[in-house]
Amino acid sequence: GGLIAICGAFIWAELATRLPAAAGGQYAYLREAYHPAVAFMYGWGLLLVTQTGGMAAVAVIFASYFRALTGANWNDSAIAAITLFALTAINCFGARAGSNVQSALMLLKIAAIAALVIIGFAVGHPATAALRSEGLLGESASFG
Repeated sequence: GGLIAICGAFIWAELATRLPAAAGGQYAYLREAYHPAVAFMYGWGLLLVTQTGGMAAVAVIFASYFRALTGANWNDSAIAAITLFALTAINCFGARAGSNVQSALMLLKIAAIAALVIIGFAVGHPATAALRSEGLLGESASFG
């Protein structure tokens, strides 16, 4: 998987150096390489097929975590729909508003991870932090 990812990264780097003024990512590259109609069809296919499925799946997962954390007695589908509607509304205000919200959420995630690390060092005891060969569920976690 890592080798394929690095190959993809090299391809994107090559495209960016060949078309440095092309803003728009894949759409711009398809428009320049083939025809604006190909890029147009790609954009709509991405919006209506590819991105929507992924966004819906992530929204449903967010809804289940949200209900577990808050104890809200709402339907997962309703929480997912409200979340998607709110993010869509934010993006309707422009790219800067969406970018600001994305940056704020990223900082929130970093703060949560940092809090877990700090709490782990503050509360954890070295004697109980050793890796155990039986694993968490009593199954062997050793190699070989």
